[in-house]
Amino acid sequence: MRLTQLIADKENIDDKQRAVLLYERGLIYDRMGLSAHSRYDFTQSINLDPTLAESYNSLGVYLLLGKPTMKPLMPLILPLNYQILCNIAICTVPLVYH
Repeated sequence: MRLTQLIADKENIDDKQRAVLLYERGLIYDRMGLSAHSRYDFTQSINLDPTLAESYNSLGVYLLLGKPTMKPLMPLILPLNYQILCNIAICTVPLVYH
């Protein structure tokens, strides 16, 4: 069965599985040079499973590489990442300013 068909199969695939499949398809698109498609799949993956760190990491790579189409999304993505990190107890140390 093709990956796209698996993603569309709502009866046999739950949201967490679909999120992983979207992430994997995003990686395939990225390797093919289809960055807009890969970013879309990474974003959809996060919408289905906000705890899937790999998708955030892949979007972060686009931000670090300075892909111009990602710059308008930075104010939306960065606070969301911080909030999720805090929710999973990584941000337990308060920020101290000197």
